Amino acid sequence: SFKRRWGREPVLFLDKCCVDQQDVRRSLRGLPVYIGGSRELLCCVGPTYCSRLWCILELFCFLTLRGSTDAITILRTGSMRRSSGASELEAADNILGPQLSTFRLSEATCSLATDQDRILSTIEAAFGLQEAFNKVVRELFDLGPERSANLHLKKAQRVSRGWSQ
Repeated sequence: SFKRRWGREPVLFLDKCCVDQQDVRRSLRGLPVYIGGSRELLCCVGPTYCSRLWCILELFCFLTLRGSTDAITILRTGSMRRSSGASELEAADNILGPQLSTFRLSEATCSLATDQDRILSTIEAAFGLQEAFNKVVRELFDLGPERSANLHLKKAQRVSRGWSQ
């Protein structure tokens, strides 16, 4: 059991449950602490994931705090219609594949313009240009459904430096 192996109960941070949805800004001040203390990040990626800037911020925090993507798992999910004979995973890939392979930070939004500006500025400060971050995220998503990404941030940083030159 987990407790026998690690000497403690497992801890799980679910943003939807742990972040006060009535006061998101105040609740998210601790986001880097929660994410920095996490060993792994599971991104449940559905049809709206790429357009939700707060989700992208969580991914960004994990990338920059952990230094690599080796502990990130992308799980393609969502309510997607299946064509006859297609598995749920194939249906998810057919819909999400094009979205994920063309990810653009500039297309992600949040409800408050001030939050959006602050988040975009933070990501740009770390990666130089938005395109550098876009490329890292696209490569992460491109590793396929339900696979852990093994792309190290050193590679991402080389990509980032290449785009900012």
